[in-house]
Amino acid sequence: MRVQLERSTAHVGLPLLFFFIVFYNNNSYQRFYTLYGHTVGMGGKTMEWTALVKAHSPSGAEHMWTQWNAVRPMLAAMNILYYSLFGGDMDDTEWTKIIDRNLLTVEEVRTMKSYKGFKPFLAVNWALEEARAAVKEKSLVDESLKHDLGQGMRDELIISQFQQIAFEFRGHCGGIVNLLKQPVPFPYFHLLSFMLLVQLLLMAYSMACEAGGNPYFNIPVLLITSAVLIGMRSLAVQLSNPFGKDSVDFEIESFMKGALDNSVAFLRDSHRTSARHPAKGIKNPLLVGVGSPARPPPPQGQRRNNRLADEPQDSGYDI
Repeated sequence: MRVQLERSTAHVGLPLLFFFIVFYNNNSYQRFYTLYGHTVGMGGKTMEWTALVKAHSPSGAEHMWTQWNAVRPMLAAMNILYYSLFGGDMDDTEWTKIIDRNLLTVEEVRTMKSYKGFKPFLAVNWALEEARAAVKEKSLVDESLKHDLGQGMRDELIISQFQQIAFEFRGHCGGIVNLLKQPVPFPYFHLLSFMLLVQLLLMAYSMACEAGGNPYFNIPVLLITSAVLIGMRSLAVQLSNPFGKDSVDFEIESFMKGALDNSVAFLRDSHRTSARHPAKGIKNPLLVGVGSPARPPPPQGQRRNNRLADEPQDSGYDI
């Protein structure tokens, strides 16, 4: 004896199932863009770090190693973080890639492998040490800087800028790792899968037992409904972890290559002539209507003497 199941009864749980799936997708979608924000944020902090290194380290070809040694540990930290997301420990192939990109030496890789803590943060700490050394080196080789207490305070302020960017970079790294370690609760996913299975079985049974039902209509409806519900759940699973080889996953190799290319280009090709004096073929909009041609500013000492000469002398009156 076949038990008849009304279609209206079989569809009772469908709105609730759609609610659970939409909620799950929304949660996964928010995770996806939060992870994307951390990923882009790491690239941005790397560019800011490179700019600080360029500005506060000695210039000239003889100091290029000082600049590169202060930048490459940050790029190495990004590489180590991304590669460690695929199952924990990195293999020799991934370490070889980092060496081939001139980000770490063989000895540094050996030290990194034996380190039991958070490896990207160790690389960030190395970058901080190199940045501090670069700032101190500039204060020694630049004759325009005074080697006094004020210069020491200035160096510490510059180093604090490096520290802020380094810790924000570490925050992005920790945000990615912690989000991936805390996915959507597994019981919720189990409940969603169970509801999806029961709902599809009830729909299929009600359509198969429907008296006078049209199979040319029922079968496509069931296939489309199943594809939509199962596809939405599968999409949410992919969005919850965008680090891998799925179609919606991030192109981390492109991120790492972009950060490396930007840093190298900025350190090597960002030189320009001083813009303190009028540039050939450039008009200063601030001087429009002033009536006097742009003139180079006088040297610092002469500028100070001119300012003292132009200041009104004491007239003897108390105001």
